[in-house]
Amino acid sequence: MIKNLNSLLNDQTISEVPFVLKGLVKASIGMLIAAPSAGKSHLALSLAIEHASSAVTLGLSCAETPRKVLIVSSEDSSAVLRERMVEKLKSFSPDIQNELLSNLLFLTEQTPLIAPPEANKDEHDAASLYVNNLVQSAVDNDVDLIIVDTVTEAVGSCDEVKHDKHIKAGFQAIARRTGAAILLVHHVNKNEIRGEQEVTMASGAGLSSVMRLVKFLITIKAEKNERKVRFLKSNYLPQSEEREFDIEFVDGVLSRKGILSFAPPKKQKAEKPRIAKAIQEEPEVLSITPKPKRKNESENDLRDVL
Repeated sequence: MIKNLNSLLNDQTISEVPFVLKGLVKASIGMLIAAPSAGKSHLALSLAIEHASSAVTLGLSCAETPRKVLIVSSEDSSAVLRERMVEKLKSFSPDIQNELLSNLLFLTEQTPLIAPPEANKDEHDAASLYVNNLVQSAVDNDVDLIIVDTVTEAVGSCDEVKHDKHIKAGFQAIARRTGAAILLVHHVNKNEIRGEQEVTMASGAGLSSVMRLVKFLITIKAEKNERKVRFLKSNYLPQSEEREFDIEFVDGVLSRKGILSFAPPKKQKAEKPRIAKAIQEEPEVLSITPKPKRKNESENDLRDVL
């Protein structure tokens, strides 16, 4: 139905734009691209930590309260993630540790999320089952943000140039079905890796239609001992927001420069940390296979499965 401007401005059925991160809307796709060793995975974890807790690491989360975040890591193993998170948890207060133990979810299985069109029936069936289970688990856990690290590994045998539109459609379907925002972590082209060309909104290796689709695209600019987060596309970011800011490692957490503390904004009664058991024991194998529901089931901790 066509509306004039007056009707549009006064339409009470139109809700506010549901931002997950600054510039990234719910049920849409955003991207983080950068050269190897720039700190992509650390930045992705910092975004996840901020969105899943009361801590402020980068100032990019729009969540008023801690929300569930799912990290689909097809590049780093559960052992690597466990080691990183044990170190990062030490930087936070017991209250924030507890929030993270409840709200951060990890998936490290190697089944591709998307099978190429020419794949055989078994490959398509495996990818379809995997995605269906992932979607159901994300919905059941009310996941608000899904981080895929990295796209290259997550799409298996798909060619990032030849199957670009097919990959785009696959991730769009996951975003639509889960209602969560999806942040894709991706590599850049060889010229950018060699430093022969500056990273731009066209620097992602392949995936040209995905790059055109996204309205939220950030990169890490690394120079000597300095790092910056730069918005390459920020269609929905207010003009008052910075398009570039310095970042640094603070107690092992990649954070916006100038943030002095990861404590909650309001003082809370300190609780005994719940990380001892996670440090002492090896993590369970992560899986998206749904677990049988139990009465009075407690919140999942950092090692729990979806």
